[in-house]
Amino acid sequence: MTRQQREHGNRLRKVRASLAMEHLTLDVDEVSDILSGRRISAWPQEVRAVKNAFAAHELLPFLQANVMEDLLHAHHTLMRGLIDDPGRLRRVGSGLACGGRMLYVAPPARHVPGLVNDLLQWLSEAHVHPLIAGCVFHCELEFMHPFSDGNGRMGRLWQTLVHGQWSPLFVSLPWEVPLLREQEAFYHILADCERVGHSTQGVEFLLEMTLRSWQEQTDPVRRITGPYRSR
Repeated sequence: MTRQQREHGNRLRKVRASLAMEHLTLDVDEVSDILSGRRISAWPQEVRAVKNAFAAHELLPFLQANVMEDLLHAHHTLMRGLIDDPGRLRRVGSGLACGGRMLYVAPPARHVPGLVNDLLQWLSEAHVHPLIAGCVFHCELEFMHPFSDGNGRMGRLWQTLVHGQWSPLFVSLPWEVPLLREQEAFYHILADCERVGHSTQGVEFLLEMTLRSWQEQTDPVRRITGPYRSR
């Protein structure tokens, strides 16, 4: 298998796992068929979700992780045709639910623009390793739930963006696959983090999922390097 084929296969698994966390019922082969233009038996919304997710991943090289307009543009690409307000911050209440139970209530909608701006500003100035910064951003975005829908997808996409800008090896790393297996545990960890007021446990959990994904690769990269410079 060539490197290009391996990266494409990982991207399929990556996107499928992220969408499966949002109740996508399709398997990897069906996702591949959709992207290849082959007709399959699937709900139109699932087909749209798959196409949107790959379009959003195609945007990653052109996005700046700390720019509000890029965040909104990515959300629009990810959620167009799926919700009524793609690319716009929510104007109603929200929260994180799991198994029909509300785990925590997100901040009021009137606070969301300021909170997102503060998070983006933090990302532009953070003096932490990009692997940590990407996980912090993911957790904090989940706490805010700034969009009416698609918050989980955006958190995972932005973690990939931040990590991938440090090293392109992370662009196709399917860390969402082990996360899918531990989805419920992750949501409960986020609820615990919200109660204590910091995301340390969530960041550690996401880093563990990243490590597991490397370990599960058939040809794991033993040494990871990247153009990291303290900002």
